[in-house]
Amino acid sequence: MTLMEKAAHAAERKAFEKVLDNFIKKGRTEDAAAAAQDLVDMAEKIQGSVWKKESFEVLHMIAGQPEGKWAHYVQRILDETDPYILKTFLTNAVYEGGFRGYQQAQKNAEKYGCNIPWLILMDPTSACNMHCTGCWAAEYGHQQSLTFEEMDRVLTEAKELGTHACLFTGGEPLIRKKDIIRLCEKHRDMAFHAFTNGTLIDDDFCKEMLRVGNFFVSVSIEGFVLQNLLMNALILILAARLAGVRAGKLRIGLASALGCGYAVCAYLPWGRLLLGLLPRTAACAGMTLLLCGGRLGREWRRTVRAFAFIWISTALLGGTGAGLMYLLGARGYGPLAALGTAALGGGALIALTAARNRKMSSRTALLTVQRAGRRVSLVAIVDTGNSLVEPLSNLPVIVVEKDALSGVAGGRMRAVPFTSVGGGGVLSAFAPDSVRVDGREVEAFVAVYDGVLNTEGRALIPGRCMG
Repeated sequence: MTLMEKAAHAAERKAFEKVLDNFIKKGRTEDAAAAAQDLVDMAEKIQGSVWKKESFEVLHMIAGQPEGKWAHYVQRILDETDPYILKTFLTNAVYEGGFRGYQQAQKNAEKYGCNIPWLILMDPTSACNMHCTGCWAAEYGHQQSLTFEEMDRVLTEAKELGTHACLFTGGEPLIRKKDIIRLCEKHRDMAFHAFTNGTLIDDDFCKEMLRVGNFFVSVSIEGFVLQNLLMNALILILAARLAGVRAGKLRIGLASALGCGYAVCAYLPWGRLLLGLLPRTAACAGMTLLLCGGRLGREWRRTVRAFAFIWISTALLGGTGAGLMYLLGARGYGPLAALGTAALGGGALIALTAARNRKMSSRTALLTVQRAGRRVSLVAIVDTGNSLVEPLSNLPVIVVEKDALSGVAGGRMRAVPFTSVGGGGVLSAFAPDSVRVDGREVEAFVAVYDGVLNTEGRALIPGRCMG
């Protein structure tokens, strides 16, 4: 670059900084939306022949919506970001990178017959101060690092090609934070950014970031918690369905949270102690009790079935994930392994549920109802879609045609509301002295249906009664 070119460059940069100063001041004290429109107008005048027309149309649309999310986001940036950092970053990213750098990159792309990236992705080191299970950076080992001279050379060559932005990853890039600050000082016309776990950011480093002005960070937050909550919820819903347990959203949510808490603790440095058989069994037992409302009593068989399903399912999903990681040659639990776990494990559970429902939906059973010394036996259909319960006792309700009861119905009747595809209404139900399904006694109410059920049997037994 000649002396005249350097002078012109410095003048252009100074003028751009002046415009940014006015933009930041106006956005903080007056109308941020108007300031944003002015900035877009200026960019269009400068870059109108370089950037696509559609790009400016989108920017004008965003700037013209003062109540939109992007406007609020810009306003927060203006209000909460240090003006010097904001001006320095925008100057380097927009002017040096988007204006001068873009034009230079286009020329070099044509000259060398290849694409020139707008951003350099650089790993200063593979080392990290954390030991997060599943981090893909662990595949590289913790011994590889670039020297300051190597990083400086890459950035110098990048600027010559027209690239003025650099993103540091790792490992944990801030292990090299002194060298990163040196690079920011030397390459004042570049915008630097880093993905970090945030643990190495202290007051002194914040002062250094403020001093150089062209470096900022994004803190990585692990998405394991949400993933675990969703998988737990799937397991619990299927467990309740298969065991015949009525569980609302609150129970499922609390049980999912308990399982997620156990999983999170297992990833802590001392969490290896929780990976044994007994701790995992205890966690599954706690989830089961929350799912079933903390009651055993007469429902103990359903509780045991739910526990067995939850325990086996967690083992199945964990084993699926481990198998995938082995097949992929990975030591960590990455996104692909997680997706495969969810697909294979969840798919297997759903298939199991569907198979059981198909089996039960086609079943018939011998129903025997006894009250006041009278007894009636008849063929009934097992209806897995029947979730009808008596509101006060929460016991299942068996629906029987009135004519099939032969005088057994009677006593104190209770109203049982129901809904169906054809509408809804109220059935009258009574508590019999005894109800048996295929010779096994169950607790249930019997509802009297004044009509024909249009099934192969004259009664409908909820799947919950089948044990």
